[in-house]
Amino acid sequence: MILWHRFAILCGIENEIKLDGRVSPECLYEDARKANFLHRSRRFCDVFFREHVFAVETDPADRRRIIAVLSRNTHTGAVTRHRATLFADATGDATVARLAGCETMYGREPRGRFNESCAPETASRQVMGHSMQWTSRIAPAAVPFPDIDWGFALGESNVYHITEGGWEQEAGQYRDMADDTEAIRDYGLYAVFSNWSYLKNRSPRRAEWAKREITWISPIGGKRESYRVVGDYVLTQNDIENHVEHPDLTAPVTWNIDLHFPDPDNEAKFREPFRSCAYHRHYNGPYAIPYRCLYARDCDNLFLAGRDISCSHVAFAATRVMGTLGVCGEVTGMAAAICRKHGCTPRAVYSRHLGELKSMMERGVPPPVFYHPGGCNGEKEYYHFKSDDAHERPSIHPVKKPLTENDVRRIRALGIVHRHEHPQLVSPP
Repeated sequence: MILWHRFAILCGIENEIKLDGRVSPECLYEDARKANFLHRSRRFCDVFFREHVFAVETDPADRRRIIAVLSRNTHTGAVTRHRATLFADATGDATVARLAGCETMYGREPRGRFNESCAPETASRQVMGHSMQWTSRIAPAAVPFPDIDWGFALGESNVYHITEGGWEQEAGQYRDMADDTEAIRDYGLYAVFSNWSYLKNRSPRRAEWAKREITWISPIGGKRESYRVVGDYVLTQNDIENHVEHPDLTAPVTWNIDLHFPDPDNEAKFREPFRSCAYHRHYNGPYAIPYRCLYARDCDNLFLAGRDISCSHVAFAATRVMGTLGVCGEVTGMAAAICRKHGCTPRAVYSRHLGELKSMMERGVPPPVFYHPGGCNGEKEYYHFKSDDAHERPSIHPVKKPLTENDVRRIRALGIVHRHEHPQLVSPP
């Protein structure tokens, strides 16, 4: 189990279904084990699969209170009305919160709003991308692939000589991650298949790919960022890096500030980017998310437990991983039990019953051994750029060895204010 601050022993429920993610076939994501977890959960709750929430009903006498949500089954089209006294938005796109009229944030806030050094000077709707992971293998004999004009002008100067796509295979950085999800996924697939078709059929190096075949590609993209809901407190970069001590510490942030950007080289070559790079910034972690980030400020009975928790874009770069957000769900479940016991709102848990929540977190749910390999210790910072042949150039800033001209150009294109500046980046371009 994990005992990481004086209030909480958390991660127990999450670790019943947790696994180490990789670019892998679906069998290695252990979907059967997760399905078994859901099956056992039916003893304690009703589980509705393939349901899409499309409407929210609020109390006519009090518009700040939700009384029901309506969902449509994506297979049958049947509509179900779910009534409750408490709700939790863990949709990732803040679907329930937006339908209820809650204040949300999207994209990158300007540096002056929260006084964050990693924020841009001006606001924008640029977000971290949506990954389309895939992998391939070498077959015993040559494997054909359709030679189709996919519409990409590809050649040896801009093709990617790769055999798999990981986190860096990202698209949709300038689109709406909630409303354009399918278009983003389709463009990501379009980029993968276009590149693969060129390698298999037109590249002068096509003999190297003759026996290669794609064995798995995710039909569902890996979405990183969407809408965030404003809670009673908005977590920022300064909270995390300065370890600001709040009275309502809850879920651990164990990942570094991991900001993804469209890769400048990829963006320059194509009409819309489909690959990303990353800037990592450590902060001597872990750090705790305040409970006040886990409920909506302007809806009295709505918890937040996913990507939509109340934080800035920069802070979100550390909170966004599933290991952290799963624990947010565990905490909101505890808080919901307190609300039910006392007939109170999520806000009242903070103002009147915070000690009880701390006691529940201290007891926790006994989990299996937990290890989160993200890393947030120390004050190092570095970039991940993947080259055209998929070789990474990690930790290129700061390093003792010189940066290449291409390294300098790509780093400057992202506009990050660094904690430790590299000598080659001090002088103006």
